[in-house]
Amino acid sequence: PLVTLKPVPMKVLLDLNNTVTVAVPGQNSYICNVSIPYGAITFVSGYEAFVYIDAVPDSALYALLPSVNSTSSSSSEDEDDDFDLSYIRSPVVNITSSYEDLESSSSASVTRFNLPIAIRLRIDAADVEQLQGLCLAFVDEDQNRWECVDRNLTMVTSSSDGAAAEEEGGVVQGYTTHFTSYAIIVNYRVPKQQGASSSSTTAADDITSPEAGGISLPVVIAVPIAAV
Repeated sequence: PLVTLKPVPMKVLLDLNNTVTVAVPGQNSYICNVSIPYGAITFVSGYEAFVYIDAVPDSALYALLPSVNSTSSSSSEDEDDDFDLSYIRSPVVNITSSYEDLESSSSASVTRFNLPIAIRLRIDAADVEQLQGLCLAFVDEDQNRWECVDRNLTMVTSSSDGAAAEEEGGVVQGYTTHFTSYAIIVNYRVPKQQGASSSSTTAADDITSPEAGGISLPVVIAVPIAAV
């Protein structure tokens, strides 16, 4: 299963004057792309911006609870469902970003962005025709559970941006406005369609992706942290 694939640890210096796509490889295959548009990260004088890519240990994945914003049934049987790794349909990638002053070695985390960030992850061939049942999800570290952030996934049909869309399976894209650990998961509990929605569910549906179109983005092949 793709959940077992781990990204190569990366540290990437961002060019804040351009849109940058970071292609993230695994040991033997494509894992994901992270596309950061121009203007998404505010320039801070005296600091450089970096993105870090790392794997999430399997032990941490087993400890996560089901997605709270997908709970719709009040039945005890549904509520007792245990989240297991079969619900995770892509590799899991931890993404963080920070400002760093290379002279003083001081740093500050970049937690929110001015524009949506595109994350593209590889999925199995069996999931390609079932995108409506999947979502881009992140790990809510405070609640220790998965949360869907984008249920409107799209297929990546071109490899011009470095995404190996022609590999076994496919590549899907979703959007977020912050970095943490991400994966494509089964949205196995459909949100309520009636009544007031929770704030977390609303937030997941509020992210507006950039206007669709064949935009060619520059690709930066990141280097392993050890080589920086």
